[in-house]
Amino acid sequence: MDTDNKLLKISFISVNFDLYNRPMEWKTAHDVLLCREIFLQEFYKFKKGSNERGRTWTQISENLNCVTAVKFKVNQRAMRKRFDFLLGRSRQQSREEAKACSAFLKPTELDVLLEEMSEREKLAESTRESCSSKSVETDRKKAEEKRCQALERIGETKRTAKRQRRSGADVTEILRKKSEKELKIRQEELALKAGEVENEKEKQVRC
Repeated sequence: MDTDNKLLKISFISVNFDLYNRPMEWKTAHDVLLCREIFLQEFYKFKKGSNERGRTWTQISENLNCVTAVKFKVNQRAMRKRFDFLLGRSRQQSREEAKACSAFLKPTELDVLLEEMSEREKLAESTRESCSSKSVETDRKKAEEKRCQALERIGETKRTAKRQRRSGADVTEILRKKSEKELKIRQEELALKAGEVENEKEKQVRC
């Protein structure tokens, strides 16, 4: 009897373990709640691969796992994989309906959510690309301005150097003229002294 009870208990635990580890079966109710939560969190505002977007997906998965009306058992990876599948399927259906020119069918809540998020994601990506292009253009203009400023500084330095060289030449010219003037005065003084010596000699001869 004890053996039967042990076997029954082990079997019960095994069944519960299998149920717990069994992948969650996605149903329409899961998909709708998933898309509602994603729509509310506005994940598309953040760039793909960014930390902010990763944190948003984590928050979404945590919120869904707390839902009691419909049982969720998802991690971030499984949730994103399901959303990508739903979004891809929705876009494919839209293309097929456009080609077939099918009659208008009233869209479901899931259809509306997916279409709205698809458009918002495209708009957000387009806005980011536009901002990125503007940023690149702004950086290019700033770099061009810095280059022009550097060239102006180089030109100013060259002009200053030329002025300095001209000033040096002027000083040299002044010194040269001064030396010539002093030399001329000295020569005149020597000539005057020589004349005085000659006059003195003539006086001595007469005496």
